[in-house]
Amino acid sequence: MHRWSSIHLAVVKFHGYFMQIEARQQSGVNEQDKVKEEKKVWMQEEAEQLERLYAQEREMIVIKREKLRLKEMIEEERIMAIDTTKMQSLQAEYYKALQMKIMRKIVQL
Repeated sequence: MHRWSSIHLAVVKFHGYFMQIEARQQSGVNEQDKVKEEKKVWMQEEAEQLERLYAQEREMIVIKREKLRLKEMIEEERIMAIDTTKMQSLQAEYYKALQMKIMRKIVQL
């Protein structure tokens, strides 16, 4: 979103809150009090929106971690299923080392 669009959106939102407060037609409330009330409502709405965004972001992080864990499990299963008997010795040693690393990780759990 461009800078002007962000500013415009915030002004429109702020104006909407102001119009809600204006519509209340409270007696004995001056313009400055209305602006203070508008800011209070606006800040509360912004805080709630940030909390929702934060919760969504945390949920996305959990999902991404789970996807990564599943990919890792699939890769480890693939490595463990490799038959090293028909490989060249250096390649066989490499895969056996990977298999041992996976086994150590499992034992530590």
